[in-house]
Amino acid sequence: MRDMLAVELVENVLLDVLGVAPDTVVPHACVVQDLGASPTDVLVILRRLKAVLPSIAVERLMAAGARDPGGSFTVDELVTHIERRTQFDRALLRKALFVQAQRAVVICEATTSGASSAWTSAS
Repeated sequence: MRDMLAVELVENVLLDVLGVAPDTVVPHACVVQDLGASPTDVLVILRRLKAVLPSIAVERLMAAGARDPGGSFTVDELVTHIERRTQFDRALLRKALFVQAQRAVVICEATTSGASSAWTSAS
Protein backbone atom coordinates (compact mmCIF):
# COMPACT_ATOMS: atom_id res chain seq x y z
CA MET A 1 0.00 0.00 0.00
CA ARG A 2 1.30 3.44 -0.95
CA ASP A 3 2.04 6.18 1.55
CA MET A 4 -0.54 8.75 0.54
CA LEU A 5 1.45 11.63 2.05
CA ALA A 6 4.37 10.74 -0.24
CA VAL A 7 2.03 10.45 -3.22
CA GLU A 8 0.45 13.81 -2.40
CA LEU A 9 3.84 15.49 -2.08
CA VAL A 10 5.10 14.16 -5.42
CA GLU A 11 1.84 15.08 -7.15
CA ASN A 12 1.87 18.60 -5.70
CA VAL A 13 5.47 19.23 -6.71
CA LEU A 14 4.93 17.91 -10.26
CA LEU A 15 1.72 19.88 -10.72
CA ASP A 16 3.36 23.03 -9.41
CA VAL A 17 6.62 22.77 -11.37
CA LEU A 18 5.27 21.35 -14.63
CA GLY A 19 1.78 22.84 -14.70
CA VAL A 20 0.32 19.58 -16.03
CA ALA A 21 -3.22 18.31 -15.61
CA PRO A 22 -3.72 16.30 -12.40
CA ASP A 23 -4.92 13.23 -14.30
CA THR A 24 -1.58 12.97 -16.12
CA VAL A 25 0.40 12.43 -12.91
CA VAL A 26 0.05 8.65 -12.74
CA PRO A 27 2.55 6.13 -11.32
CA HIS A 28 3.87 4.90 -14.68
CA ALA A 29 4.30 8.41 -16.18
CA CYS A 30 7.90 9.33 -17.02
CA VAL A 31 8.69 12.79 -15.73
CA VAL A 32 10.44 13.89 -18.93
CA GLN A 33 8.79 11.82 -21.63
CA ASP A 34 5.17 11.83 -20.47
CA LEU A 35 4.96 14.96 -18.34
CA GLY A 36 7.24 17.12 -20.49
CA ALA A 37 9.81 18.15 -17.90
CA SER A 38 12.82 20.02 -19.21
CA PRO A 39 16.29 19.42 -17.71
CA THR A 40 15.76 22.56 -15.63
CA ASP A 41 12.37 21.28 -14.45
CA VAL A 42 13.99 18.01 -13.35
CA LEU A 43 16.53 19.92 -11.27
CA VAL A 44 13.77 22.02 -9.68
CA ILE A 45 11.72 18.91 -8.89
CA LEU A 46 14.70 17.15 -7.31
CA ARG A 47 15.63 20.28 -5.38
CA ARG A 48 12.11 20.56 -3.95
CA LEU A 49 12.10 16.90 -2.96
CA LYS A 50 15.70 16.84 -1.75
CA ALA A 51 14.74 16.96 1.94
CA VAL A 52 12.74 13.73 1.63
CA LEU A 53 14.83 11.91 -0.97
CA PRO A 54 17.90 9.96 0.06
CA SER A 55 21.01 11.56 -1.44
CA ILE A 56 21.83 8.35 -3.29
CA ALA A 57 18.39 8.50 -4.93
CA VAL A 58 18.93 12.09 -6.05
CA GLU A 59 22.25 11.12 -7.61
CA ARG A 60 20.73 8.04 -9.26
CA LEU A 61 17.74 9.97 -10.61
CA MET A 62 19.96 12.75 -11.97
CA ALA A 63 22.24 10.17 -13.58
CA ALA A 64 19.26 8.35 -15.09
CA GLY A 65 18.08 11.60 -16.62
CA ALA A 66 21.56 12.32 -18.00
CA ARG A 67 21.94 8.82 -19.48
CA ASP A 68 18.49 8.71 -20.97
CA PRO A 69 16.96 12.18 -21.09
CA GLY A 70 14.03 10.80 -23.09
CA GLY A 71 13.12 8.26 -20.42
CA SER A 72 14.10 9.93 -17.17
CA PHE A 73 12.34 8.38 -14.17
CA THR A 74 8.75 7.68 -13.26
CA VAL A 75 6.40 9.22 -10.73
CA ASP A 76 6.33 5.84 -8.96
CA GLU A 77 10.13 5.86 -8.56
CA LEU A 78 9.96 9.25 -6.85
CA VAL A 79 7.23 8.07 -4.49
CA THR A 80 9.11 4.84 -3.69
CA HIS A 81 12.31 6.72 -2.81
CA ILE A 82 10.40 9.12 -0.58
CA GLU A 83 8.57 6.26 1.14
CA ARG A 84 11.87 4.56 1.93
CA ARG A 85 13.43 7.77 3.27
CA THR A 86 10.46 8.83 5.40
CA GLN A 87 9.26 5.43 6.58
CA PHE A 88 10.40 6.14 10.13
CA ASP A 89 10.31 9.95 10.00
CA ARG A 90 6.74 11.06 9.30
CA ALA A 91 7.48 14.56 10.60
CA LEU A 92 9.96 15.07 7.77
CA LEU A 93 7.31 14.19 5.20
CA ARG A 94 4.70 16.42 6.82
CA LYS A 95 7.18 19.30 6.88
CA ALA A 96 7.92 18.83 3.16
CA LEU A 97 4.18 18.89 2.40
CA PHE A 98 3.79 22.07 4.45
CA VAL A 99 6.68 23.77 2.64
CA GLN A 100 5.22 22.78 -0.74
CA ALA A 101 1.80 24.13 0.26
CA GLN A 102 3.38 27.42 1.35
CA ARG A 103 5.13 27.71 -2.04
CA ALA A 104 1.83 27.19 -3.82
CA VAL A 105 0.16 29.93 -1.78
CA VAL A 106 3.00 32.39 -2.43
CA ILE A 107 2.99 31.62 -6.16
CA CYS A 108 -0.78 31.95 -6.28
CA GLU A 109 -0.76 35.27 -4.47
CA ALA A 110 1.94 36.58 -6.79
CA THR A 111 0.08 35.59 -9.96
CA THR A 112 -3.53 36.42 -9.09
CA SER A 113 -5.35 39.52 -8.08
CA GLY A 114 -8.41 39.74 -5.86
CA ALA A 115 -10.65 37.08 -4.39
CA SER A 116 -12.00 35.97 -7.77
CA SER A 117 -8.95 33.91 -8.61
CA ALA A 118 -9.25 30.22 -9.50
CA TRP A 119 -7.23 29.37 -6.39
CA THR A 120 -9.70 31.05 -4.06
CA SER A 121 -12.72 29.46 -5.70
CA ALA A 122 -11.08 26.01 -5.58
CA SER A 123 -10.48 26.20 -1.81
